[in-house]
Amino acid sequence: MDLRFRRSLLFALSLVVCSLVSPGGAWAQSVRALFDPRSNAITAGGNWETVNLFEVGYVANANASADRFEAFKAGLVENGFFLGDNLLLDISNVVAGSPDIAYIGPAAEMLALGEDLIVAGNAPAAVAISEATCTIPIVLAAVNDPVGLGVVQSLEHPGTNVTGTTIYAPWLVAERMNVMNRIVPNMDKVSIIMNGGNPTAPFQYGLFNDAATAIGAQYQDLDVRLPTETVPAITAAHDFETKALFNGVDSFINSQRFVINQLCTEFFIPTFFTDREYVLAGGLMSLGPGHLEGYFHAPDYIKAILVDGADPADLPIRSPTEFEFSVSRSKLAFFGLTLPPDIEERVNEWLP
Repeated sequence: MDLRFRRSLLFALSLVVCSLVSPGGAWAQSVRALFDPRSNAITAGGNWETVNLFEVGYVANANASADRFEAFKAGLVENGFFLGDNLLLDISNVVAGSPDIAYIGPAAEMLALGEDLIVAGNAPAAVAISEATCTIPIVLAAVNDPVGLGVVQSLEHPGTNVTGTTIYAPWLVAERMNVMNRIVPNMDKVSIIMNGGNPTAPFQYGLFNDAATAIGAQYQDLDVRLPTETVPAITAAHDFETKALFNGVDSFINSQRFVINQLCTEFFIPTFFTDREYVLAGGLMSLGPGHLEGYFHAPDYIKAILVDGADPADLPIRSPTEFEFSVSRSKLAFFGLTLPPDIEERVNEWLP
Protein backbone atom coordinates (compact mmCIF):
# COMPACT_ATOMS: atom_id res chain seq x y z
CA MET A 1 0.00 0.00 0.00
CA ASP A 2 1.29 3.45 -0.89
CA LEU A 3 1.62 6.07 1.77
CA ARG A 4 -1.72 7.80 2.00
CA PHE A 5 -2.75 10.91 3.83
CA ARG A 6 -6.33 12.03 4.22
CA ARG A 7 -7.29 15.67 4.28
CA SER A 8 -9.96 16.17 6.92
CA LEU A 9 -11.65 19.42 7.84
CA LEU A 10 -12.60 19.21 11.50
CA PHE A 11 -15.45 21.52 12.47
CA ALA A 12 -16.23 23.01 15.86
CA LEU A 13 -17.64 20.39 18.21
CA SER A 14 -16.45 17.70 15.87
CA LEU A 15 -17.86 15.00 18.08
CA VAL A 16 -20.15 12.56 16.40
CA VAL A 17 -22.00 10.09 18.56
CA CYS A 18 -24.30 7.62 16.91
CA SER A 19 -26.22 4.77 18.45
CA LEU A 20 -26.46 1.51 16.58
CA VAL A 21 -29.91 0.33 17.58
CA SER A 22 -31.32 -3.16 17.61
CA PRO A 23 -34.67 -4.36 18.96
CA GLY A 24 -32.83 -4.77 22.25
CA GLY A 25 -31.59 -1.20 22.38
CA ALA A 26 -28.33 0.69 21.75
CA TRP A 27 -25.35 -1.61 21.21
CA ALA A 28 -22.51 0.80 20.47
CA GLN A 29 -21.38 4.37 20.70
CA SER A 30 -18.92 5.82 18.22
CA VAL A 31 -16.78 8.88 18.70
CA ARG A 32 -14.81 10.66 15.99
CA ALA A 33 -12.11 12.69 17.62
CA LEU A 34 -8.57 13.90 17.35
CA PHE A 35 -6.36 11.93 19.68
CA ASP A 36 -3.24 13.30 21.31
CA PRO A 37 -1.26 10.51 23.00
CA ARG A 38 1.31 13.00 24.26
CA SER A 39 -1.25 14.77 26.43
CA ASN A 40 -3.14 11.56 27.15
CA ALA A 41 -6.31 13.16 25.86
CA ILE A 42 -8.97 12.63 23.26
CA THR A 43 -9.96 16.01 21.85
CA ALA A 44 -13.29 16.73 20.23
CA GLY A 45 -14.37 20.13 19.04
CA GLY A 46 -12.50 23.37 18.53
CA ASN A 47 -11.79 25.27 15.34
CA TRP A 48 -9.29 23.33 13.31
CA GLU A 49 -7.64 24.17 10.06
CA THR A 50 -7.45 21.54 7.36
CA VAL A 51 -4.74 19.02 8.28
CA ASN A 52 -3.25 15.84 6.82
CA LEU A 53 -4.28 12.85 8.87
CA PHE A 54 -4.39 9.09 8.76
CA GLU A 55 -7.92 7.96 9.48
CA VAL A 56 -7.92 4.88 11.69
CA GLY A 57 -10.94 3.06 13.07
CA TYR A 58 -10.90 1.36 16.47
CA VAL A 59 -13.57 -1.17 17.46
CA ALA A 60 -13.56 -2.79 20.90
CA ASN A 61 -15.68 -3.69 23.93
CA ALA A 62 -16.74 -0.86 26.21
CA ASN A 63 -16.32 -3.11 29.25
CA ALA A 64 -12.69 -4.00 28.52
CA SER A 65 -10.08 -2.83 31.01
CA ALA A 66 -9.03 0.78 30.42
CA ASP A 67 -5.43 -0.43 30.64
CA ARG A 68 -5.79 -1.91 27.15
CA PHE A 69 -6.47 1.46 25.53
CA GLU A 70 -3.71 3.06 27.59
CA ALA A 71 -1.26 0.47 26.23
CA PHE A 72 -2.53 1.15 22.71
CA LYS A 73 -1.98 4.89 23.15
CA ALA A 74 1.55 4.26 24.42
CA GLY A 75 2.20 2.19 21.32
CA LEU A 76 0.97 5.04 19.12
CA VAL A 77 3.46 7.39 20.75
CA GLU A 78 6.23 4.84 20.29
CA ASN A 79 5.45 4.78 16.57
CA GLY A 80 5.24 8.55 16.14
CA PHE A 81 1.52 9.11 15.76
CA PHE A 82 0.49 12.51 17.12
CA LEU A 83 -2.45 14.88 17.23
CA GLY A 84 -2.93 16.91 14.09
CA ASP A 85 0.26 15.57 12.60
CA ASN A 86 -1.03 12.29 11.28
CA LEU A 87 -3.86 10.66 13.24
CA LEU A 88 -7.63 10.74 13.49
CA LEU A 89 -9.24 7.94 15.50
CA ASP A 90 -12.80 6.82 14.97
CA ILE A 91 -13.62 4.91 18.16
CA SER A 92 -16.55 2.52 18.45
CA ASN A 93 -17.06 0.78 21.79
CA VAL A 94 -19.68 -1.94 21.84
CA VAL A 95 -21.77 -2.06 25.00
CA ALA A 96 -20.79 -4.78 27.45
CA GLY A 97 -22.83 -7.96 27.21
CA SER A 98 -23.94 -7.36 23.62
CA PRO A 99 -24.12 -10.37 21.30
CA ASP A 100 -21.44 -10.77 18.65
CA ILE A 101 -23.79 -9.45 15.93
CA ALA A 102 -23.58 -6.07 17.66
CA TYR A 103 -20.20 -5.61 15.96
CA ILE A 104 -21.71 -5.69 12.47
CA GLY A 105 -22.96 -2.10 12.78
CA PRO A 106 -19.63 -0.58 13.90
CA ALA A 107 -17.84 -2.51 11.15
CA ALA A 108 -20.18 -1.07 8.51
CA GLU A 109 -19.79 2.38 10.01
CA MET A 110 -16.01 2.22 9.76
CA LEU A 111 -16.27 1.29 6.10
CA ALA A 112 -18.65 4.18 5.47
CA LEU A 113 -16.19 6.58 7.05
CA GLY A 114 -13.54 5.49 4.56
CA GLU A 115 -10.90 4.50 7.08
CA ASP A 116 -7.31 3.92 5.99
CA LEU A 117 -7.08 1.04 8.49
CA ILE A 118 -9.25 -0.49 11.20
CA VAL A 119 -8.08 -1.88 14.55
CA ALA A 120 -10.04 -4.84 15.96
CA GLY A 121 -9.83 -5.03 19.74
CA ASN A 122 -11.41 -8.48 20.14
CA ALA A 123 -12.54 -11.58 18.24
CA PRO A 124 -16.10 -10.53 17.29
CA ALA A 125 -14.79 -7.20 16.02
CA ALA A 126 -12.16 -9.02 13.94
CA VAL A 127 -14.74 -11.37 12.43
CA ALA A 128 -17.29 -8.63 11.70
CA ILE A 129 -14.77 -6.27 10.09
CA SER A 130 -13.06 -8.99 8.04
CA GLU A 131 -16.45 -10.14 6.74
CA ALA A 132 -17.26 -6.55 5.79
CA THR A 133 -14.07 -5.83 3.81
CA CYS A 134 -11.27 -7.73 2.15
CA THR A 135 -9.40 -4.60 1.04
CA ILE A 136 -9.08 -2.20 3.99
CA PRO A 137 -6.18 -3.29 6.24
CA ILE A 138 -7.27 -4.70 9.61
CA VAL A 139 -4.93 -4.80 12.60
CA LEU A 140 -5.70 -7.20 15.44
CA ALA A 141 -5.01 -6.03 19.00
CA ALA A 142 -4.45 -9.09 21.21
CA VAL A 143 -7.08 -11.24 19.48
CA ASN A 144 -7.13 -14.93 20.38
CA ASP A 145 -6.64 -17.62 17.72
CA PRO A 146 -7.08 -15.62 14.49
CA VAL A 147 -6.57 -18.81 12.46
CA GLY A 148 -9.40 -20.52 14.32
CA LEU A 149 -11.56 -17.45 13.77
CA GLY A 150 -10.98 -17.81 10.05
CA VAL A 151 -9.62 -14.30 9.51
CA VAL A 152 -6.08 -15.37 8.52
CA GLN A 153 -4.52 -18.41 6.88
CA SER A 154 -1.65 -18.76 9.35
CA LEU A 155 0.18 -16.76 12.00
CA GLU A 156 3.37 -16.78 9.95
CA HIS A 157 1.72 -15.66 6.70
CA PRO A 158 -1.77 -14.20 7.21
CA GLY A 159 -2.50 -14.19 3.49
CA THR A 160 -5.41 -11.75 3.91
CA ASN A 161 -5.96 -8.08 4.73
CA VAL A 162 -5.68 -8.99 8.43
CA THR A 163 -2.60 -9.03 10.64
CA GLY A 164 -1.57 -7.77 14.09
CA THR A 165 -1.08 -9.30 17.52
CA THR A 166 -2.57 -12.35 19.24
CA ILE A 167 -2.83 -13.78 22.75
CA TYR A 168 -3.06 -17.32 21.39
CA ALA A 169 -1.38 -19.68 23.89
CA PRO A 170 -3.31 -23.00 23.84
CA TRP A 171 -0.70 -24.92 25.84
CA LEU A 172 -1.66 -22.91 28.93
CA VAL A 173 -5.00 -24.73 29.20
CA ALA A 174 -3.31 -27.88 30.48
CA GLU A 175 -0.89 -25.86 32.58
CA ARG A 176 -3.72 -24.13 34.44
CA MET A 177 -5.40 -27.47 35.02
CA ASN A 178 -2.23 -29.03 36.42
CA VAL A 179 -1.51 -26.08 38.71
CA MET A 180 -5.08 -26.04 40.04
CA ASN A 181 -4.97 -29.79 40.61
CA ARG A 182 -2.03 -29.32 42.96
CA ILE A 183 -3.78 -26.56 44.89
CA VAL A 184 -7.41 -27.71 45.23
CA PRO A 185 -7.89 -30.92 47.26
CA ASN A 186 -9.68 -33.79 45.51
CA MET A 187 -10.30 -31.85 42.30
CA ASP A 188 -12.44 -34.51 40.66
CA LYS A 189 -14.87 -32.17 38.86
CA VAL A 190 -14.06 -29.04 36.85
CA SER A 191 -16.07 -26.60 34.74
CA ILE A 192 -15.31 -24.16 31.94
CA ILE A 193 -17.47 -21.16 31.07
CA MET A 194 -17.34 -20.22 27.41
CA ASN A 195 -19.32 -18.45 24.71
CA GLY A 196 -20.37 -21.33 22.50
CA GLY A 197 -20.98 -18.92 19.64
CA ASN A 198 -17.28 -18.10 19.40
CA PRO A 199 -15.86 -19.87 16.32
CA THR A 200 -12.97 -21.17 18.44
CA ALA A 201 -15.27 -22.61 21.13
CA PRO A 202 -15.11 -26.26 19.98
CA PHE A 203 -11.30 -26.13 20.00
CA GLN A 204 -11.20 -24.48 23.44
CA TYR A 205 -13.71 -26.96 24.88
CA GLY A 206 -11.62 -29.78 23.44
CA LEU A 207 -8.40 -28.56 25.02
CA PHE A 208 -10.12 -28.18 28.38
CA ASN A 209 -11.80 -31.58 28.23
CA ASP A 210 -8.52 -33.26 27.31
CA ALA A 211 -6.75 -31.53 30.20
CA ALA A 212 -9.47 -32.60 32.64
CA THR A 213 -9.39 -36.18 31.38
CA ALA A 214 -5.61 -36.26 31.80
CA ILE A 215 -5.92 -35.68 35.55
CA GLY A 216 -8.89 -38.01 35.90
CA ALA A 217 -11.50 -35.31 36.48
CA GLN A 218 -15.06 -35.07 35.18
CA TYR A 219 -15.66 -31.94 33.13
CA GLN A 220 -18.61 -29.63 32.50
CA ASP A 221 -18.81 -27.37 29.44
CA LEU A 222 -20.90 -24.28 30.17
CA ASP A 223 -22.21 -22.35 27.14
CA VAL A 224 -23.04 -18.71 27.89
CA ARG A 225 -23.95 -16.34 25.04
CA LEU A 226 -26.18 -13.77 26.73
CA PRO A 227 -25.94 -11.93 30.08
CA THR A 228 -29.15 -13.64 31.24
CA GLU A 229 -27.41 -17.01 30.91
CA THR A 230 -24.50 -16.24 33.26
CA VAL A 231 -26.28 -16.82 36.58
CA PRO A 232 -27.89 -20.12 35.45
CA ALA A 233 -24.51 -21.33 34.20
CA ILE A 234 -22.67 -20.70 37.46
CA THR A 235 -25.62 -22.19 39.33
CA ALA A 236 -25.27 -25.28 37.13
CA ALA A 237 -21.58 -25.47 38.04
CA HIS A 238 -22.55 -25.34 41.71
CA ASP A 239 -25.13 -28.10 41.20
CA PHE A 240 -22.48 -30.13 39.37
CA GLU A 241 -20.40 -29.77 42.56
CA THR A 242 -17.47 -28.49 40.55
CA LYS A 243 -14.23 -28.06 42.45
CA ALA A 244 -12.89 -25.32 40.15
CA LEU A 245 -14.09 -23.00 37.39
CA PHE A 246 -12.01 -22.02 34.36
CA ASN A 247 -12.85 -19.73 31.44
CA GLY A 248 -12.51 -19.80 27.70
CA VAL A 249 -10.89 -16.85 25.96
CA ASP A 250 -13.79 -14.72 24.76
CA SER A 251 -14.66 -11.02 24.90
CA PHE A 252 -18.26 -11.64 25.96
CA ILE A 253 -17.21 -13.92 28.83
CA ASN A 254 -14.72 -11.23 29.84
CA SER A 255 -17.58 -8.74 30.03
CA GLN A 256 -19.28 -11.05 32.56
CA ARG A 257 -16.22 -11.35 34.83
CA PHE A 258 -17.66 -9.40 37.76
CA VAL A 259 -20.87 -11.43 37.84
CA ILE A 260 -18.96 -14.70 37.44
CA ASN A 261 -16.66 -13.94 40.35
CA GLN A 262 -19.45 -12.72 42.59
CA LEU A 263 -21.34 -15.96 42.12
CA CYS A 264 -18.25 -18.15 42.45
CA THR A 265 -17.49 -16.44 45.75
CA GLU A 266 -21.04 -17.08 46.97
CA PHE A 267 -20.87 -20.73 45.87
CA PHE A 268 -17.32 -21.16 47.16
CA ILE A 269 -15.91 -22.17 43.77
CA PRO A 270 -12.17 -21.47 43.26
CA THR A 271 -11.39 -19.90 39.88
CA PHE A 272 -8.45 -19.96 37.50
CA PHE A 273 -8.67 -17.56 34.58
CA THR A 274 -6.82 -16.66 31.40
CA ASP A 275 -6.26 -12.98 32.20
CA ARG A 276 -5.47 -10.84 35.24
CA GLU A 277 -8.55 -8.71 34.49
CA TYR A 278 -10.60 -11.54 35.98
CA VAL A 279 -8.52 -11.51 39.17
CA LEU A 280 -8.92 -7.76 39.46
CA ALA A 281 -12.67 -8.44 39.21
CA GLY A 282 -12.58 -10.76 42.23
CA GLY A 283 -11.11 -14.01 40.90
CA LEU A 284 -8.55 -16.27 42.55
CA MET A 285 -5.82 -16.73 39.95
CA SER A 286 -4.93 -16.20 36.32
CA LEU A 287 -2.17 -17.38 34.01
CA GLY A 288 -1.84 -15.97 30.55
CA PRO A 289 -0.30 -13.37 28.27
CA GLY A 290 -2.86 -10.72 29.10
CA HIS A 291 -3.80 -8.08 26.56
CA LEU A 292 -1.43 -5.20 27.23
CA GLU A 293 1.52 -6.48 25.20
CA GLY A 294 -0.70 -7.05 22.19
CA TYR A 295 -2.38 -3.66 22.44
CA PHE A 296 0.99 -1.90 22.82
CA HIS A 297 2.43 -3.53 19.70
CA ALA A 298 -0.67 -3.18 17.49
CA PRO A 299 0.46 0.32 16.40
CA ASP A 300 3.68 -1.29 15.09
CA TYR A 301 1.47 -2.73 12.37
CA ILE A 302 -0.33 0.56 11.79
CA LYS A 303 3.01 2.18 11.03
CA ALA A 304 4.25 -0.74 8.93
CA ILE A 305 1.14 -0.64 6.75
CA LEU A 306 0.30 3.06 6.50
CA VAL A 307 3.78 4.58 6.65
CA ASP A 308 6.10 1.87 5.34
CA GLY A 309 3.66 0.50 2.78
CA ALA A 310 3.74 -3.13 3.96
CA ASP A 311 1.09 -5.60 2.82
CA PRO A 312 -0.88 -7.08 5.77
CA ALA A 313 -0.92 -10.45 4.02
CA ASP A 314 2.86 -10.66 4.38
CA LEU A 315 3.22 -9.39 7.96
CA PRO A 316 3.55 -12.27 10.48
CA ILE A 317 1.20 -12.03 13.45
CA ARG A 318 3.01 -11.30 16.69
CA SER A 319 2.54 -13.97 19.36
CA PRO A 320 2.79 -13.16 23.07
CA THR A 321 6.19 -13.22 24.75
CA GLU A 322 5.18 -12.07 28.23
CA PHE A 323 3.07 -14.22 30.56
CA GLU A 324 1.60 -13.22 33.92
CA PHE A 325 0.75 -15.50 36.81
CA SER A 326 -1.48 -13.37 39.02
CA VAL A 327 -2.86 -14.47 42.40
CA SER A 328 -5.22 -12.74 44.80
CA ARG A 329 -3.95 -13.02 48.37
CA SER A 330 -7.38 -12.38 49.86
CA LYS A 331 -9.10 -15.00 47.69
CA LEU A 332 -6.39 -17.54 48.43
CA ALA A 333 -7.08 -17.04 52.13
CA PHE A 334 -10.85 -17.02 51.56
CA PHE A 335 -10.74 -20.46 49.95
CA GLY A 336 -8.24 -21.72 52.53
CA LEU A 337 -5.74 -22.69 49.85
CA THR A 338 -1.95 -22.72 49.90
CA LEU A 339 0.46 -22.60 46.99
CA PRO A 340 3.26 -25.17 46.96
CA PRO A 341 6.68 -23.43 47.13
CA ASP A 342 7.60 -24.19 43.50
CA ILE A 343 4.30 -22.74 42.26
CA GLU A 344 4.54 -19.73 44.57
CA GLU A 345 7.93 -18.93 43.05
CA ARG A 346 6.31 -18.61 39.65
CA VAL A 347 3.82 -15.93 40.76
CA ASN A 348 4.91 -12.63 39.29
CA GLU A 349 1.95 -10.55 40.46
CA TRP A 350 0.31 -10.69 43.87
CA LEU A 351 -2.99 -8.83 43.97
CA PRO A 352 -5.06 -7.90 47.03
